[in-house]
Amino acid sequence: MTEDEARAALKNAELGVFYDYEYHNTVPKGEVIRQDVNDGTVVDKHKTITVTLSKGPQKFEIPPVVGLTREEAIKLLEDEEKYGLDVKVEYEYSDEIEAEKCIKTTPASPTQLTYGAAITLYVSSGVDDTPVQVTDVVGKT
Repeated sequence: MTEDEARAALKNAELGVFYDYEYHNTVPKGEVIRQDVNDGTVVDKHKTITVTLSKGPQKFEIPPVVGLTREEAIKLLEDEEKYGLDVKVEYEYSDEIEAEKCIKTTPASPTQLTYGAAITLYVSSGVDDTPVQVTDVVGKT
């Protein structure tokens, strides 16, 4: 229910309304999260009912994950209580970061996102030790 719908319903029932606002990860901005008196409760006319409306998801900075293991980073980024991010994993070779540890994210930390946003986690495949063929450079200019 939207703010306008809640106002109309409470006015129609001859009740007052006080609005409180808070961030919510799943209830869209402007929609009712809860009310302080349960539906069906009998109250005196003109009683003020507190209706809490969603401000939408709160923005947060992407936490640093470089150096964490793949599993640690995914657990942190997907945490329903904190970030709830939609994590996609890509692998890259790295001479500096050992295999199965995080290299970076896109978008990068400390970019601000909202709950449920998509993020790509780049994980090290380790050093690229694929054999290469040596080219003859003797006498070449």
